[in-house]
Amino acid sequence: MKSRRRFAAASLLLLLVFAGNVCVGKYRLWSGTGTAAPLDGVPEFFLLLAAVACAVAAAIRAERAKSDTLKKTGGPR
Repeated sequence: MKSRRRFAAASLLLLLVFAGNVCVGKYRLWSGTGTAAPLDGVPEFFLLLAAVACAVAAAIRAERAKSDTLKKTGGPR
């Protein structure tokens, strides 16, 4: 359960960093101070990839915990 929450928290944090990066990039473009986000291209892709990987890991661990609980109780009723 702890690892699922850690993965979910890491995913949320990474998604917030990604969204912040997009917002900063939009502000730079809008204000005319630059044309790109601080993380542009490949680093931005890897940030989003890490966020998605953490979200998938949290979902898989949640399903595994649910499955283990059903096995212990004898199945759904």
